[in-house]
Amino acid sequence: MTAPADEDEPWAAWESAYGEVRRAVTLRSPSGPVAEFLLHIEDDQAWFRWSGEPFDDDSPSG
Repeated sequence: MTAPADEDEPWAAWESAYGEVRRAVTLRSPSGPVAEFLLHIEDDQAWFRWSGEPFDDDSPSG
């Protein structure tokens, strides 16, 4: 089942913005780059979650 086009629009905008961030930002741990991360930005605060393994293909980043 697919969502109506108007419901897909916010996700398309999010995926586009996320793609731009992924091209411009690399998150590194003390042992090197991490496999995947999600960067959250709200108002004047930012935080992230990261994984040493790639996310599943159905995640927002994949």
